[in-house]
Amino acid sequence: MMTHPAIESLTAFISISTELKTLLSSKLTRQEYSPNQILVGGGQRATCIYFVEKGLLRSYYKRKSAEITRDFFQTGDFLIPPNFFRKTSCKDYIEAVDFTIVYTLIYEDLMEILKHHTEFHRSMLEILEYQYEKSMQRDQFLRITSAVERYRLFHSRYKTVSELATLPMISSYLNISRKHLSRVKNHEAFKKEK
Repeated sequence: MMTHPAIESLTAFISISTELKTLLSSKLTRQEYSPNQILVGGGQRATCIYFVEKGLLRSYYKRKSAEITRDFFQTGDFLIPPNFFRKTSCKDYIEAVDFTIVYTLIYEDLMEILKHHTEFHRSMLEILEYQYEKSMQRDQFLRITSAVERYRLFHSRYKTVSELATLPMISSYLNISRKHLSRVKNHEAFKKEK
């Protein structure tokens, strides 16, 4: 039997029973998104968690007319949208940056699984902790005063993201103006050519 990609990723955190693997496989739904397609719009309530099998998602919010990128989620990442457990609307948008395949698990199914399979609690805690650590990485980026160093660290950690995401997405994530980020990227590319 072929193992589901989301379940393979979960078992990296903790071992889970065959029964739970079978149940999860039956509850996960595969969805495909085109570039720039919105999965969750600002002001909507997120109804599911996501596992990115292939592609790239970003979460962002709008401030006046600007889009501010909060985070990127690439192949192998889980995404639990803001306010998912509270079942309230959130200001964030979730968008496919590239052609993206995700598996979703709806809130009701997740709660049912957690109710009857306490072993899954640990997996959820691991996913939440991972997402928290990712948000702390952005905080770490923003503490670096040099835009060049900030971009270098981002590029070294998120090479795929830096190749797929647009300049405005990355500049808002790193809190660097588009113009300045463009200069930094060009300078870095020029250095590599030498």
